[in-house]
Amino acid sequence: MRSAYITIAMILFLTACSSPQILISTPSVSAADSTFAKPTVVPAQDITLLLPAVVYGVSPQGDQLSEADDACGVLNLLYSAVYDRLERRFKLMPSARDASPKTARLKLTIVDVVTISIGGPTIVMADAEFEQPGQPTAHYRALREGSLKWSEITADSTECSMIDAVVDALALDITTWTLTQSFAESP
Repeated sequence: MRSAYITIAMILFLTACSSPQILISTPSVSAADSTFAKPTVVPAQDITLLLPAVVYGVSPQGDQLSEADDACGVLNLLYSAVYDRLERRFKLMPSARDASPKTARLKLTIVDVVTISIGGPTIVMADAEFEQPGQPTAHYRALREGSLKWSEITADSTECSMIDAVVDALALDITTWTLTQSFAESP
């Protein structure tokens, strides 16, 4: 089973590295979350998942992020990208009012957004918390970075030109991690 997780991780790594636009992928997991549990026989489609709106959090430097720090609209882009990837795998609920005690929750927090200039780096870092009844909360921090090659810069290029590719790659990291957490057995 461990070799299957290693194979999946290698495929994701090679996929990320093969994209000419995405330069770095540095997802990190705390030591407590780094071991993979055995998968259960319950398919992910049987899990109801609450996906509340993405929020701004505190950056690693201690600064509270806000809409003023997000000129490219990462908040909405990340929510849409994660929702689109998970809707085929789970019964998704965007609102807590219909949630039950058996509903799993995926909370997303943007903790860093950097869009310096055209051709400069575009960086997005997000924290994810996966809460599933009967299991400890799993935490995940994902970081993606990208930049345009000088040859790709046109008159229409902006500091947000890379944001779609970076957010899409970040959403892939988060949803892949969420799927591994959703199959973890209770301790």
